[in-house]
Amino acid sequence: MIDFLSLLDISNKTIDTILENNTQSKICDLSCNAQECIKIIEYMRQIGFKCIDDLLINYLNVFIMDYDEFVKKISKLNIPYFVECVNNDISSIEFIYD
Repeated sequence: MIDFLSLLDISNKTIDTILENNTQSKICDLSCNAQECIKIIEYMRQIGFKCIDDLLINYLNVFIMDYDEFVKKISKLNIPYFVECVNNDISSIEFIYD
């Protein structure tokens, strides 16, 4: 159902953990939002996120949101500093909800 993640070099271990730790409904939301999720992951890599697997495991909602919404939220922040903060502590991703 979320096999598209393996095409993005997300590890099988991460995919298995996502499937184990989330409801079927949330997995379905991710699957239905695959194109937006792919865009978010590609954008995150482009701007320097190095902890995407950990974010997928612990903050799946980030990848279920609309790509344009994600970019809008992140653009309100100092992007290089924000990326550095998240790479050091993934809970910093919560700043996009402020």
